Amino acid sequence: MSVGTAVPYSYQPKDPTKPVTSAQFTFGYGYSGALSADTRWLQFIEREIDSMKGTVSTPVAGDFTAGTRTYPLTTSAANPNWSVDSDSTSDPFFDATHSGESWRDAMSVSAYDSPSWGRRIVQAQLQAGAPSVISRAHFDIFLIRDFAPIFRIEVEITWTFTAGSQRPSVSRQVKSTGPAASLPTAQKSALVARYPTFAYIR
Repeated sequence: MSVGTAVPYSYQPKDPTKPVTSAQFTFGYGYSGALSADTRWLQFIEREIDSMKGTVSTPVAGDFTAGTRTYPLTTSAANPNWSVDSDSTSDPFFDATHSGESWRDAMSVSAYDSPSWGRRIVQAQLQAGAPSVISRAHFDIFLIRDFAPIFRIEVEITWTFTAGSQRPSVSRQVKSTGPAASLPTAQKSALVARYPTFAYIR
C-alpha cells in the first residue's frame, strides 16, 4: 500500500510541437498485490469553506460544483456532508470513473487526484470583505475487495487565501492510514443514497 502528496508526473501537450510538461497531482495512492484485479478504490469527499475575520470562522453555506457533480458544503464539523467522488451515475469506484487519473495493470491499481478549491465561492467571500478564506477538502478513501473495505486512507487538503494575494498557501496532509472492515455510517449512507445497487458493500 502506498500514499503520498505532491505526486509528480509528466504529459505531452495536445500540440506535438510543445515539449513534455512536468506537473503534480495533489495526492495519490495505490495497492500492489496478486489480488489487484479484485480490488477497487472508493473515494468519498466532503468540503468546508470558512470565511475568516480575525480568529472568528464563519462556515459558508451552499453547494460546491466540481465537474459534473454538485453537492452541499459542510457547515458543521460534527455533521459532514459526505459525497461519493465519482462522475458516473452508475459506478462509484474512483479508479473506474477517472481513467485519466488512474492506473491498473496485472499487479497494481492506483489513483491520483488534483481537487479544485472552489474559485467562485472563495472569490465571492473575498470580494464581500473577508480578509481571509479557508477552503478544505477531506477525502476518506477505501480499498474495496469483494463486498468489504480492507484498507482506509484519510487525506486533507487546505487552501488559505488572504485578500490581495494572488495565490493561496496550500497544506497537503495524509491524516491516517490503516486496515478497515466496514464503511462508517455516514459514508455508507452517502454510497447507498446515490448508488443503491452497491448497498452490499459492508
